[in-house]
This record gives sequence, C-alpha cells and structure tokens, in this order.
Amino acid sequence: MLRVHPGSNIIIVSTPHEHVAKELREITHLNIRGRVHSFNSYVADPEDVLRGIVHGIPSGTSQAELMANLRVRTQGVKIERARMLGSTKTAIITFTGSTLPRCVYFMGAEAICYPHKPTRQACKPANTVSWTRIVSPSAPLIENPEYQKMVAENKQLALENEKLRCQIKEERREFHKIISSLETKLEARLNALEANNNATHAISRATVAHSLEGGTAKVDIPQRFSEEAHVSQLQMGEQLQSLRNLMRELQSQQQRAASELREQMMQQMHQMFSEYRKEFAAETEQQRRYVNDSVVGIQRAINKRQASCAYCLLLPPLLWAFNSLPKPATALAHLVTVPLLGLMDAERVARQYLAVRVTLCAA
Repeated sequence: MLRVHPGSNIIIVSTPHEHVAKELREITHLNIRGRVHSFNSYVADPEDVLRGIVHGIPSGTSQAELMANLRVRTQGVKIERARMLGSTKTAIITFTGSTLPRCVYFMGAEAICYPHKPTRQACKPANTVSWTRIVSPSAPLIENPEYQKMVAENKQLALENEKLRCQIKEERREFHKIISSLETKLEARLNALEANNNATHAISRATVAHSLEGGTAKVDIPQRFSEEAHVSQLQMGEQLQSLRNLMRELQSQQQRAASELREQMMQQMHQMFSEYRKEFAAETEQQRRYVNDSVVGIQRAINKRQASCAYCLLLPPLLWAFNSLPKPATALAHLVTVPLLGLMDAERVARQYLAVRVTLCAA
C-alpha cells in the first residue's frame, strides 16, 4: 500500500514482507519528473516506545554513526534506532523502556535529551530577531560560535579519553597475559621440581636400602631441592605482587584522569551557560530600559499637549480683558501676553492675569 501526503513530502509504504521493507530502507534518491530528490527512509516506530530529540549533532551524520557513538546509562532503557531530522543539527532517538533518559552521550560528550513532540519546533509570533532571542534563547545558543567551539573541544576530549581508555585496556590485557604466563611457568617449574624431588628421594631410598651402612647414611638432596623450590616460589610471588600493585596504580591513574576530565568539562559548560545567562540578562535589561524611555517620552508628549490645550482655554478671557483695557494699560498687558506665547505654566499665566485685573480695579 502506497500513500502520499501532499504538501509535507512524506510517502508512507506498507508491506507485509520483510525483504521488501529492507529494500525500501536502502532507497536514498528518487527520480521524479526528471529530477533527482534525496530521501531519508526509515521504519515507523511502534506505539510502545519513547522518542527524544538531541540538539547539537553535526549535520549530515548517518544513522550508522549515530548508533555507533550514542550511549545511554539509564537502567532498563535501550536505544532502538536514531536518525537526523532532515538537514538540521537535531537527532531523534527511539528508546525502549519505561522512562525517557534525561541525557545521552554522543562520542563521550553529554547531551540533554528532550521529549519529542510532533509540533513544529520554532517560535514565529513575530519576525523580529530580538523577540526570538528573548523567548527562545536555545535557538541562538546552538548557532553561537563559542558553543560550537565548546562542543568541538568536548568531542576532542571525548576522543582522547576514549583513546586513553583503549590504551589502558590494552595494557591491562598485556599485564594479564604476563601474569598468566608467569603463573604457568611457576606452576610448571614447581611441578618439575616436585617430580625431580620425588625421583631423587626414591633413588636415595633405594641407595640407602642396598647400602651396608644404611643405618648411618644421610641423604640431603631432597631438602636442597625443596629449598630451591621454596625460594623460586617466593621470587615469583614477589613478582606477581609487584605486577598487581602496578595494575592497581594504573587503575587509580585512569580513575583520576576520568574524574579530572569530567570536572573540566562540567566547569567549561557551567562557565559557558553563565556567560550566556549574563548576556541574556543584559539584553533584557537594555530592552526594558528602551521600553521605559519610550513610555516616558510618550507621557511627556501627552503632558505637553495637555498644557497647550490649557493655554488655548485661557486665551479667550485674556483677549476680552485686553480689548476692554484702556490704552495706558497696553504695556502691562504685554507683560502677560509674552509669557503666554512662550508656553509657560498655566498657573503662572492665571496669576499674572489676576494681577492685571487687580491693578486695573485699583486704577
């Protein structure tokens, strides 16, 4: 059965034959109307699995590389399959188990695993860069050069740690081989000495039995061989103990190197996130100040317009008063008109107007 989803570039193929499904998974390109299109074929997940997404994976990583370099430490959880989401730097991982792991390890570096949601993972309520950086700070974090540099350094450290671990394993195998060979040689030598000791003891017994002076004969050959065997056994035991001490020292060095590497990686990640948090707080504070300044400017404009409206309300009574004044009071009226034209405070203009009225009444 073949079904095509128009507008989403998704083709669903259902088949009851396993060999057909294997051949369909090998399809990487399709020729449609004379044009070659790249495809990513994968088997649909069953209903009883968990899916998570991991960011920061290099774009173009194949499924084989993902499966070879992904690890999970959560008990009872197993990675079933993994694939990249198109040409992005996000991978979707299918787990079998009861709980979704908090993090996974890609090439030794820890990566946070988020629950997979079929919705579009992008916020587009506005087409401004500043809004996107404020609402979804994880989007510019992946594209940050410092973050990419940190990821590359973590991968390099993980590779070096893996090489060191393989080297320590090889050395441990060599020491095990040396110890086993020494034990085998020691056991063979002890057996040979014991056999030689038994044969010499038997010959000595026979010699003493056939001797005329058997009562006074002394044979100390078995005692000499027993002493040599004891000395050889002590020497081999000392060598084995020194080798075991050397192995313990190597294991302690490996544990110290792993702990130092882990602490260094955690410090670097903490420093990077703290710097990004400071930048985010500074940008948020700057935008808050810009908004506050805009609000203050708008309030000033509103107050200025209200003041000008108050001056307009005072103009008619003042003009009536000026028309009713006699000519000698023109100079005094001019003192009131000039502040009014200069847009002074309405209360001051009113006080001067009352002073003019009082002066005229007194005259």
